[in-house]
Amino acid sequence: MTVSVGDGPQRRASLQFRRRNEMVLTLDGTARAYRLAPVYAGPVAPTPDNPTPGVPTELFLGNEGWSCRLEVLTRETRLARVLAAVEREEGAADPAVRSPMPGTVVSVSVSNGDAVTAGQVLLAVEAMKMEHQLTAPLDGTVHISIASGDLVKADQVLATIHPAVLSTEPSKAEDTIEEAVIAMGAAE
Repeated sequence: MTVSVGDGPQRRASLQFRRRNEMVLTLDGTARAYRLAPVYAGPVAPTPDNPTPGVPTELFLGNEGWSCRLEVLTRETRLARVLAAVEREEGAADPAVRSPMPGTVVSVSVSNGDAVTAGQVLLAVEAMKMEHQLTAPLDGTVHISIASGDLVKADQVLATIHPAVLSTEPSKAEDTIEEAVIAMGAAE
């Protein structure tokens, strides 16, 4: 098949499953193997009698120390996200810092109430023999809800960033504009 991401170039691609949880992606002639780990919600899990109980809620892909979490979105979830994006201010970040997958918190680099900046490392979660550094999505004050050594679930909120409060006093530019408007009114 031919694929592209966004407005990017068209690329030749193929996807082959070697085994149930292992696949090979070939992109423009370069092959790369990935491991696949599906996660099912609720009490339904694969068994020898029922190896595919339904649609997983998320998938974890891994390759040579790299990993990512992909959510399998239902129609309702996609609609909820579209509506949330419409309501959210453009460029606004989600203040919740979530675990990318089930694992163990191996370090916490900040304390409750610390001021943090966007991109600052807050904590690390070890999962699938890899360490994932989780960072602050925005500037603000951090509230940590876990400790080093805690076991965490996929998508569990580990920290929340309370955005920095902006000054309510007018800036110098606003003062200058206001003074200019007053001066124009006085000149009339």
